[in-house]
Amino acid sequence: QVLNGPSLLRLAEFLGQELSPQNYVSLGLLANKGLAYEGLSLWDGALDAYTKSLDTGASLGFSQPYVLNSRGNVHGSIGKPTYTHNVADVHG
Repeated sequence: QVLNGPSLLRLAEFLGQELSPQNYVSLGLLANKGLAYEGLSLWDGALDAYTKSLDTGASLGFSQPYVLNSRGNVHGSIGKPTYTHNVADVHG
């Protein structure tokens, strides 16, 4: 049986949940999850994953410019006013 994009995404989510400790959050995993959603044109999932990665990183004192850029790309793909969102991202 060949797995399609959504099936692979569900499998990756399952494996990530099963292999990680209960309270563990990986910024890289969240960013990659956003990238996977973005690649499948699942924009809401991409925005959620990127936002969670950015928020979690900020709470730990990390900046993630590549994730911020990726979230801006998603905003552009779904036709949201990118400038407004990017200004809010930069200035809080």
